[in-house]
Amino acid sequence: MKERAKETAKNAGVLLAVGILYYLFYRLTDIGFKCPLYELFGILCPGCGLTRMITSLLSFDLKGALYYNAAVLILIPLLLAVGISYYYEYIKNGVRSLKRWHKAALIFSAAIMLAYGILRNAFEIGLHPSHGEMLGFLIY
Repeated sequence: MKERAKETAKNAGVLLAVGILYYLFYRLTDIGFKCPLYELFGILCPGCGLTRMITSLLSFDLKGALYYNAAVLILIPLLLAVGISYYYEYIKNGVRSLKRWHKAALIFSAAIMLAYGILRNAFEIGLHPSHGEMLGFLIY
């Protein structure tokens, strides 16, 4: 059990470190990932605006976070619950399998993201190219 806890903590630490480094790079340079879907077809994918959403959250700007990607922001608690539960079971019992509610939550999340991706392009919800913003760069 201790080994699984160490492994999980190590992996989480690496993920957190990469996230912090990307955040710092983004804040210092205003350069973020460009969405291939937007670059190729001019439409926003369900994940577009994610970097700016997280940046807004870390600046305690909830309105900005909702503007950049409302769907992911709303799904964060559910996805965190799935992740914490999954890794808790792994650490405790050594079992790496999704429970029925994990699968249902992930399917629900995927459906919400798909619907959001369609709606944000059809009805110009939140971050949208027609608003004059360049994707991949932070503009204030």
